[in-house]
Amino acid sequence: MNLATLASLVLLMTQVEPESHQAAVLVGGDYGVGFSSAMITDASRRDIDDRSAPRRIRASWWYPSEQMRRTVRYGDYVELLAADAGAPPDAWQMYADWLVNLGGTQKDPAAWRRALSDLPTMASRDASPAPGAFPVIVFPGRVAGVSVLAETLASHGFVVASFAIRGATTQALKWWSPSAMEAIALDADRVAEHVQQQTYADRGPWTFIGLGISASAGLVAAMDNQRIETLVSLEGGITTAGESRIVEQSTNFSIQAVRLPMLVIHAPHPHVDVSRVNRYRYSDRTYAYFPAMSEFHFLSFGWLEQFTPGIIGEAKGETWQDLQDAADLIVAYLRSRQQGQALDIQKLSFDSVELSQHAAVPPPLSDDDLVDMLASAGVEGIARFRSSAISGDPKPISLAAYQRLERQQTLSDVPEQRLTLLQLARQDHPGSAVILYTIARLHQQQERLGQAEEYYRLALNALSVDGDRTLIGERRQQYADAIADRLAELDR
Repeated sequence: MNLATLASLVLLMTQVEPESHQAAVLVGGDYGVGFSSAMITDASRRDIDDRSAPRRIRASWWYPSEQMRRTVRYGDYVELLAADAGAPPDAWQMYADWLVNLGGTQKDPAAWRRALSDLPTMASRDASPAPGAFPVIVFPGRVAGVSVLAETLASHGFVVASFAIRGATTQALKWWSPSAMEAIALDADRVAEHVQQQTYADRGPWTFIGLGISASAGLVAAMDNQRIETLVSLEGGITTAGESRIVEQSTNFSIQAVRLPMLVIHAPHPHVDVSRVNRYRYSDRTYAYFPAMSEFHFLSFGWLEQFTPGIIGEAKGETWQDLQDAADLIVAYLRSRQQGQALDIQKLSFDSVELSQHAAVPPPLSDDDLVDMLASAGVEGIARFRSSAISGDPKPISLAAYQRLERQQTLSDVPEQRLTLLQLARQDHPGSAVILYTIARLHQQQERLGQAEEYYRLALNALSVDGDRTLIGERRQQYADAIADRLAELDR
């Protein structure tokens, strides 16, 4: 063994060998914590590994318990990595690979097993529950990643459920696709349904907590699932441009549908901009900035960092304290929401967390109400409504609503009124290739060929610069082909 190798081994032992007093726990609440896990199925979808069978989801959950004895060790959570994968790989090798993928440098699974396997946690396996029915939180992710925060929330009186995120049709999650987010959203709903069958779980609306893509999936879920009452985003995801574009391409995308309160926790990152969440203006939004954190330190690694330094790369500060603050903030936020109140940030005291709040604007008229308004007051009535509402809501009429209005029979024989409506739509949604194309078609039908060509070219440009993010794949190409055909007609 050369000196360099020996030095590396000595450094490893000093970095990952725990002291006897160490544990994978934050300061919690008044309850003990029980832990259970089960393989559940969703009969409405096919399984990834066996397309003839219902989709399988391994659900794990923590819950308030009367039992304060702590029998679960952190290594028990790591061992579940292999079960979640649906294959027999070595769990500690998977764990070591995971840490390296997140920025760590220690690749030896045996070293991590020695360092972390016997760390105490808050939980006791299948412990007797505390009396009562406790509100449910779904927090997607690997158990070993979410455990520290999940246990802490359970000790404060919540049932916290988790599952390993997977793709719609493959084990490997296809990150850049709407179907990946929709698969997570559907899995979360099924897990919530299962957990709410437990006697200690409240069966009412539940909270979605997500980090990165799972936070984006929570936003997608909230657009179609009225049982989700609160969303907590733990950095990344909905604050990034890339995932925001994927959310826009989801099946049920609607800014107007997002009316649940959101706690958006974020940290320094070149791709993160919390102002991207402001588009969801019908939601009460609380923003919490942690200047010394990073995305994956909001997982259990933020706590483990204090006695395994560099577990996922260099930390910017005392991530264990920031993770404690994040847990306390989430508890305070959810408690205030349970009471039907906004969080009073003036009563909170965190050394380095920057908090701000943004109140929801009044909800818009429904599409049906707008159709009725068009029938009774015409396009002039729509324009008056828009003018009065726009001071508080920059886009009081959604793109989908404009498209529905434009197709109404009452406008079929009055092209100039149709055009007026479409120009209003263009002002509110200037990047929409669909609106620009529809205006061009209307001009062509009225034999205003110069204006038709102008708008066809504007629509083509909107497609080329990704102005209309609702058009993806084949649909985008169909519009491009149709525009090319129309321009060719005009050239003849």
